Amino acid sequence: ERSRGLGDVYKRQILNGGEVGTKHVISDIDFFDDTFIKSQNMNEAYGYLWWLNNSKTHMTWEKELSSGNLFSYAPEEAILALGLGSRVLAIVPSEELVLVRLGSFPDDKNFNNNLWDYLQK
Repeated sequence: ERSRGLGDVYKRQILNGGEVGTKHVISDIDFFDDTFIKSQNMNEAYGYLWWLNNSKTHMTWEKELSSGNLFSYAPEEAILALGLGSRVLAIVPSEELVLVRLGSFPDDKNFNNNLWDYLQK
């Protein structure tokens, strides 16, 4: 229940351009906007503390450069916070979708991508 509330807060902040009502969540709105574009060239799928699924290349967990989106089955516009044990907070603005996954390490090494594949069906 708490994860749903936290996900909703993030969703509202992102969909509203960093604003809640008439107040900015952070004072530097340019930083907020820059958060959702690549922050460096080594890994184009990384913004400022957020993973971006719209890059042409990304660094794998084995630190190898790979072509394509971070998660091939996730929408390109997905913005993700990824944590230990395949924990995920994902936001898909056009769908007004927030996905929160908590739990222990999955046995499936491709769990996150398979989750997106399942959601597409």
